[in-house]
Amino acid sequence: MNGVLLQNFQKKIHRDTENRLHSIDSSLVEWKNKDKNYFIHGVSFKRELWEKVVTDDADPFEILKIQNQEQRQAALNIIPLQKILKRTKARCISSFIRSNIPKRSNECVIEYQKLNFNSQVKLYEIYGGYFNFEENMKIVNYFCPSTGREYFDFVPPYITRASEAMAWKFDVKEAEYINNFVAET
Repeated sequence: MNGVLLQNFQKKIHRDTENRLHSIDSSLVEWKNKDKNYFIHGVSFKRELWEKVVTDDADPFEILKIQNQEQRQAALNIIPLQKILKRTKARCISSFIRSNIPKRSNECVIEYQKLNFNSQVKLYEIYGGYFNFEENMKIVNYFCPSTGREYFDFVPPYITRASEAMAWKFDVKEAEYINNFVAET
């Protein structure tokens, strides 16, 4: 039985910096029997969809229409947000920069003084008709105060302010997010 398992053992394997199965240059796993598996940040893709995602001319409309939420999010991590916003003619409807550093809570926050709360949070709206949706899509774009990494998330269509979007994302009241919220990752 061990001989059977070893005959089909993978020939190569790739991982991202977080040790998740990941490759945007070639198949992630190539088996000795010529089968191949495709993954982006730990999420499995069929070859055809993976190729659409990793090509330089990936169509943001097609990516946003991916039904599987995990695949859609992994794909959106590959395509620069600015390309998606430009292609879909998204418009910034609200922005927010904290005018004060949130008050430190009683909880210990490691290296609190190094957190950067000066990055702008933006709320974008994309016309829903592009996707045959009745309502427009909304995306909040922000930077993590501890790592500086850029993130974006879809938020409900009723949200109208960038600060409201962030409060919704962390399930807190808007005033609490603006004045007191510290950890964002």
